[in-house]
Amino acid sequence: MIPFSLPHNLSDSFAAVGWARPELYFDSSIRSGISSFAKIDTDELDNGLSQLREDLEKGIWDKEYGHLLQQKQYDVGYRFVHSPAL
Repeated sequence: MIPFSLPHNLSDSFAAVGWARPELYFDSSIRSGISSFAKIDTDELDNGLSQLREDLEKGIWDKEYGHLLQQKQYDVGYRFVHSPAL
């Protein structure tokens, strides 16, 4: 297995695309490319986005996760599985 750390400027819409840019989750075109958002109940999504917005506005997100902004990449657990040729 080969770790795949996500760069801070990832252009694909993986579920963890916003690890350093959480405001991306407010963009419905970003969310539409992430299957986990498609499966969530609309009320839960709205509540989660409201909480995220509040956390960002009040600086709570920054206190908890602001250290991530100093990193150029982050290992969120994605892996490539390499199988040698038979």
